[in-house]
Amino acid sequence: MSRSVIAAVFVVCISVAAQAAVTTSFTSSPTVDLAGYTTYIVTLTSDTGDLTGFEVSFDGPMNQMNLFDLSTIFIPDIQTTQFAPHPIFDWDSHFLFYESDLIVVPGASESPTHLAAIFAFTGASALIYTGPSVEIAQIIIADGNTVEMTGEVSVGVTIVAFADFTIPEPATISLLAIGGIAMLRRKR
Repeated sequence: MSRSVIAAVFVVCISVAAQAAVTTSFTSSPTVDLAGYTTYIVTLTSDTGDLTGFEVSFDGPMNQMNLFDLSTIFIPDIQTTQFAPHPIFDWDSHFLFYESDLIVVPGASESPTHLAAIFAFTGASALIYTGPSVEIAQIIIADGNTVEMTGEVSVGVTIVAFADFTIPEPATISLLAIGGIAMLRRKR
């Protein structure tokens, strides 16, 4: 192959990789047995391949529950923690993967206003979790508050930054406010 053909193939591969897009979405529902809070399940979706690694940060006031002072950045592995899953995890903001299924870069952290980690799937867990669309986190937010999500993901061997995302989206909050105003006017 000539050098110009190799260079052209390289340029095409780079331009295709540059066009990869990752979108963020969420579903929401009232948090069970925790009045005034909403549970958001955050999903990342790639248009070009399987998501295999993540560097994600959530910043803003969110509900964090650390049972027995154990960090719950990920779902605790029952064999590791020696206790059964507790309903309190339904009220906790965390990533939706078992720790034992991941390679986690040191520095994962959580606080009442922060949840962040860099991780990838290992061995058989890659077959369970990877795909073009992956539910990555459960975020519990008091009604009226928002959390900002930032980061990047690996799509195959390509690193793709996704657009900063607000949970819930400002448009959703606006629609709720308009609906509330309409209900108040209707009562009068």
